[in-house]
Amino acid sequence: MDTAIALDMLRVFALLAACRQYPDSMGYGKQFEAMVRAWRSGAEASERKETL
Repeated sequence: MDTAIALDMLRVFALLAACRQYPDSMGYGKQFEAMVRAWRSGAEASERKETL
């Protein structure tokens, strides 16, 4: 990745680190749950591929 993208990613991580609230306390509970479900199902599929 180029430097500009890497710096943007660092900015996002810094913002997340400074945030002391969970997504559900800001009204994003359902969206966050959907994102976690999608991520976990992708991770599980990836793990199954590795074991085959």
